[in-house]
Amino acid sequence: METSIIGLALCILGLAYSLYTDLKYREINNKAVALLILAGVILNRFEALKNLLIVFLITFILWNFGVISAGDSKVFLFISSLVPSATKTYLYSFPTAVIINSILLSFPIFLIYGILKSSELLTKKFLFREIRTKIISTAKALMIISSAYIISKHLEVSMLLSILLITAITIVAEKRFKEIYIVYTPALLFAAFTETRTIILIFIAIFLINLIIFLLKLSSLGLKREKNIDELKEGEILAGAVYGDGRFVESIKERIKIKEKPLIAPMARGLTREEIEILKKLKREGKINKVKIRDSVPFVPSIFAGFLFAYFIGDLSLIFRDLLKALLY
Repeated sequence: METSIIGLALCILGLAYSLYTDLKYREINNKAVALLILAGVILNRFEALKNLLIVFLITFILWNFGVISAGDSKVFLFISSLVPSATKTYLYSFPTAVIINSILLSFPIFLIYGILKSSELLTKKFLFREIRTKIISTAKALMIISSAYIISKHLEVSMLLSILLITAITIVAEKRFKEIYIVYTPALLFAAFTETRTIILIFIAIFLINLIIFLLKLSSLGLKREKNIDELKEGEILAGAVYGDGRFVESIKERIKIKEKPLIAPMARGLTREEIEILKKLKREGKINKVKIRDSVPFVPSIFAGFLFAYFIGDLSLIFRDLLKALLY
């Protein structure tokens, strides 16, 4: 079914208006959404109703897992009714491509927003510590991969198996012999002279991975701030999980170690009135006074970008799949 010009125009206008309200008031206008969905049903009938059902189920699951907010799901709903299909190739359908594109494109947008917010963290001490840590981790990774590459090439063993084997040996040996990486130095030097181009490419790949990790950490720090329990507002997003004994745990790695289910987990929908009351009760009991909250980033810019990308270029998941195939084969 071809998308009408009227449906496309209404969708772009609806997205532009939602972008304005999301950036200025951090909300999506329910009346505007209802009118746009109604217009979509009138224009596209069965196709619009089918898409609404599918997108509602997908966004409900995403909302339930805290990936998107209720307001964001409304935007996806009016898009699916007004523009049920497009001319490009999609993995599933046009509305699902918009959702996938929006989530994928949100990462660079969130990253840039967080980095801009974290400018006050960029002290000389912080940068020196991070650069030192990344240089050490890059050197260690390069030594392990260089050794694995030599073993893989000369003993005809799988590169992945070699990396896993040497990494496992290193983790075990490092507990007793901190200077274990000295052992890998001859392998690195040998590889650097015999396979210079390959080692340079490996170094660039490791450097880029470390750079991305650093930027993600910087972005994450820039979006967090401490707040008193009594000052919390409905919709604010926790930067970690709260447990029954008052523990506030930010690290996902640490939360996995804790067998106990968190009393309140961080969700994109933000804190509910009931959850704030639970936190206030914990404060009265002397278990917790402050929590860290994460500044929410407007998601409609990502949805708008995801829609335009899907309509004019295609499905990002298909593009990534084709790139992966080209790299592997």
